[in-house]
Amino acid sequence: MADYLSGGSRADEGLEKDQEVAQLHQALARLSPENREILVLSRFQEMKYAEIARVLNTTEGAVKVRVHRAMNELKSAYLRIEN
Repeated sequence: MADYLSGGSRADEGLEKDQEVAQLHQALARLSPENREILVLSRFQEMKYAEIARVLNTTEGAVKVRVHRAMNELKSAYLRIEN
């Protein structure tokens, strides 16, 4: 507890984590609505690809491709924000 109050490394780690989360939210906001939707379903709501395919009325293969592309776009957006 003293580390948190005295500005020790744990407090610094918490601040860094907060900044990373804020940057992630900014990167997500920069994605197209379609890419943001597929990532929310697959990563945040932890739906299986087959479930997402049913919801979006598409194939499981198409979902896999879209998730992969959306993750690449998110990574690029995050790195642009970070730099």
